[in-house]
Amino acid sequence: MVLTDAQLGNLDEDDVSRLVGEITRIVRGENDLASMGERLHNLNYVMKPEFVEKVLKRCFKVPYMAINFFKWVKLKDGFSCTTEIYNMMLYVAGEAKEFRLVENLLQEMDNYSLNKDIRTWTILISQYGKAK
Repeated sequence: MVLTDAQLGNLDEDDVSRLVGEITRIVRGENDLASMGERLHNLNYVMKPEFVEKVLKRCFKVPYMAINFFKWVKLKDGFSCTTEIYNMMLYVAGEAKEFRLVENLLQEMDNYSLNKDIRTWTILISQYGKAK
C-alpha cells in the first residue's frame, strides 16, 4: 500500500496509530538491521517525522531497536530529522547509558543546524543526573 503525502496528511489519529503500530511491530520483530530495513522499505510508507517520533517512543524500552530504526530512517532519501526526533533519541540513549551516542547525537544536531530546545536540555540534565 503506497500512501502519497496528500493521503498521509489526511489521516486521522486512529489511522496514524495503526500505521505507527505496523511500523513498530516490524522494528520490534527483527534483530537484523538489513531485514528490518527491507521490511520497512516494502511497506512503501513515507516516513514522516511524526511517525518516526511515535515509533521511537514505543521502542524506547528496547534501545537497540530504537537506535537501529533511527539509523535506518536517517538514510532514507528525502527524510529530515527534527529536534523532536533527536530529543527522543537523546532520551533513549540516555536511558541505555549510551553517553557516547548522546554526544554523537548532539554533534549531529549541530551539523544539521537543529535547535536545542528546553526539552533537549531537560533530557540531558535528567539523563546525566541519573547516571551519577
